[in-house]
Amino acid sequence: MPGFIDSHNHPILSGVSTQAPAYWVAPYVGYKTWADVQAKILQADKEAKPGVPLVFNGVDRMLQQAPTPTRDILDKLTPSGRPIIVIDNSGHIVYFNSGTIKALGWKDGKPPADPVGGSFGCNPDGTSNGLANEVAAEMAVAGPILFRRPFQTHCF
Repeated sequence: MPGFIDSHNHPILSGVSTQAPAYWVAPYVGYKTWADVQAKILQADKEAKPGVPLVFNGVDRMLQQAPTPTRDILDKLTPSGRPIIVIDNSGHIVYFNSGTIKALGWKDGKPPADPVGGSFGCNPDGTSNGLANEVAAEMAVAGPILFRRPFQTHCF
């Protein structure tokens, strides 16, 4: 009997961004609305050790009726100022807060030049609005944050 072949999969990114210590906030795993996602971000920010970056994955702006979670929106959800990234359900956009911009060391809050195949969202004054589009820009933001988090280890 033939099996199903999934020719479009990202097992490493999926594992890192949907399992603890990351938070999976997709609508089909219980976060039906943007209010649910906001509550989870606020709770996680309050409960996590100071300074530990947080990662959330699965925001579906259409199904959750979410605004574009810009830096300004995410800053209100992270009063601690810790770095956070929020990965869009599509996998093509990463949203982030001012804590992330600071952790990345972007001078005056301005992103570097757009990498080939990606782009950074900017405000009219050239500062980051907290969006990174497509893999090249997403990894420039998410890579350093993902690897600053504590990972759970298992011994067999």
